[in-house]
Amino acid sequence: MVTAARAAALIAAISFAALAAVGVYTLVKLTRLISEASRLVAEWRMRSDLVLGRADAAVQRAHEQLARTDEITANMDEVTANIAELTADVSMLTRAVHTLFGGPLHSLAGFAFGLRRAIALRRPGRSAARVQDSAGRRVAADTQPPQAALPGPALASKSKPAGSSVLDLPRSGDSGGRARAGRRRATQ
Repeated sequence: MVTAARAAALIAAISFAALAAVGVYTLVKLTRLISEASRLVAEWRMRSDLVLGRADAAVQRAHEQLARTDEITANMDEVTANIAELTADVSMLTRAVHTLFGGPLHSLAGFAFGLRRAIALRRPGRSAARVQDSAGRRVAADTQPPQAALPGPALASKSKPAGSSVLDLPRSGDSGGRARAGRRRATQ
């Protein structure tokens, strides 16, 4: 028969075996859990390395783009400076062409106007009231044409021979056509 001491030893041995089995089962599960966790950590590391690599590549591309943008900005500054220089050159060329051709053309236009007017005044049968300026407006024979009709200084007044009455334009200090008309009446 089983004595109390043997029964207690048997219960203790069974309890120890059950506890050992539970411990082994727990250790096996814990080992599986640890191996699964280490596998997940390894995958996470791989993925994080890929993500960090991609992020590093993106940062490098952004840096390259910024460098290109700096180059483009520098080139745009250079283009702007070149355009300003070109604008200044064109402006200077325009002024030179205007100076070269503008003065002589204005003088030629003034001379042509004076010549046409003188010829119109000299024609017999042509009334003085029917004389027209270069803009087509009727002008009295004894008045000077308006400034808008003359694009420049008239050469006719410079080349007028002394004592000529054909192109009797007012001189500086002359009050205009009325003074000439008064002188004409006085000489007749």
